[in-house]
Amino acid sequence: MYQNVYTEDYGDCHQINGRLNKLNDLKDLTIHSYKGHIEKGILSGLNKLERLNIQYTYLSNDNMKEIIALPNLKELYFYNPEFESDFSFELFKKASNIQTLTVHGNLLNYVASGLVKNLTNVKKLVLNAGFEGIPKFVYDIPNLKKLTVNFREVQLD
Repeated sequence: MYQNVYTEDYGDCHQINGRLNKLNDLKDLTIHSYKGHIEKGILSGLNKLERLNIQYTYLSNDNMKEIIALPNLKELYFYNPEFESDFSFELFKKASNIQTLTVHGNLLNYVASGLVKNLTNVKKLVLNAGFEGIPKFVYDIPNLKKLTVNFREVQLD
């Protein structure tokens, strides 16, 4: 059984769609520089996935519905994501299992706050998105235990 699967593709990624969701024991997945939308259904069946890292990839509401439906997902990482114009951050309210959220990149304040304020069970938050100081929305996270902003750990009392 593989513990790590690495694939590199410079063109059409449709060939991995039918294979990815058959990796039932996969615990860690990185999607990097995926062109276009992640196809609907590609993440379904990954019920043991604990960590999802999305880098330089365009996300839709359908993608987020699949992500928050992953029953064992505890850590979610976004590096310079792009969201479709009608993206609903309220979908995150249903993501009660996500305990760690990391956001890197040049995100607008409303995007970062939309991601964060709806994830009320987050215990660890990393925001390396060019903020000056600690964003106000961080103080509304009731279960937050560990905070890093712009690569600096912040003491929470």
